[in-house]
Amino acid sequence: MDGEEQVIELLANKHSRAIFSLTSIKECSAIQLSQELDIPLATVYRKLKLLEAAGLIQHVKTIINLQG
Repeated sequence: MDGEEQVIELLANKHSRAIFSLTSIKECSAIQLSQELDIPLATVYRKLKLLEAAGLIQHVKTIINLQG
């Protein structure tokens, strides 16, 4: 699958679209995305990884706390 097909597939997914939309407005942690969009945290991490690999979002910082 080429990059263009990958982007189309990602944006066809409702969770990827919701994450992309919210992160285009403001910086959000994975936990914030999970809570605000009512998406399981594991799904958020998986979609963030795919969106970042496709170049649609950028990882800004990592903060590790007791909640993950």
